[in-house]
Amino acid sequence: MPPLDSACGPRAIARLAARATTLALEVERLAGRGVWLVSVADAEYPARLRDRLGESAPPILYGAGAIELLNAGGVAIVGARDADADALEYAKEAAAAAARSGRPVVSGGARGIDAAAMTGAAEAGGTVVGALADSLERKVRAADVRALIADERLVLVSPYGADVPFSVGNAMGRNRLIYCLADAALVVSTAEGEGGTWAGATETLKAGWVPVYVRAGEGAPAGNAALIARGAHALEGGAEGAGELPEKIAGYRGTEAGGGAGEARVPEQQTLFGE
Repeated sequence: MPPLDSACGPRAIARLAARATTLALEVERLAGRGVWLVSVADAEYPARLRDRLGESAPPILYGAGAIELLNAGGVAIVGARDADADALEYAKEAAAAAARSGRPVVSGGARGIDAAAMTGAAEAGGTVVGALADSLERKVRAADVRALIADERLVLVSPYGADVPFSVGNAMGRNRLIYCLADAALVVSTAEGEGGTWAGATETLKAGWVPVYVRAGEGAPAGNAALIARGAHALEGGAEGAGELPEKIAGYRGTEAGGGAGEARVPEQQTLFGE
């Protein structure tokens, strides 16, 4: 008979059984709140993350909404939390242009550029993918979010859990999900050499996950020019130039995953997703 404390002894087996029961109860609790879990071994796990991140792909994703949207690609739109009014309007118009072209918009669900982009896409009738660094459970309680999820035009996902608080480390880590779930990225505003936007964009340039475009020209911060100097593509022409970005995406697979605009209901709220 194995010792009580051995790896296969009665006490070890009891501990494993208790953990399995706790996990099953947590999965059931989350399902009651509209939150699902998917592991890297499951067929539903987004192939883009598995292929681009390899062994560093998150082993488990927590999400809410139509999971198939995680394989739909689209345009990642990112930028500073404390962006100015011109940058926020640029992000919103760029996202609306992507939505009208049938491309999903991928962003991070934070205030500032993320919220403006996700709002612009939703109000234009498009689909939205949000990679979160904080509480997924809290986000899905919002009425506008629930409406978009019910319309199958929004999916929210987190690699950290369903109710984790915000941290800078989590925000840095989830940035790679934003890029890797998209076909191309647009950086609206960034500081040079610091912050999550800069870190995510430079990591993507180094890894080559997707092409990175950057708002250029009058009003763009110095960090944008620094990204262009590192190999990102300058996107001139203000919001009108950003509207051309969807057509610049090489090899985009189309809208078979449900990213079209037009028939879906546009929410009445004027500011979605923001804190």
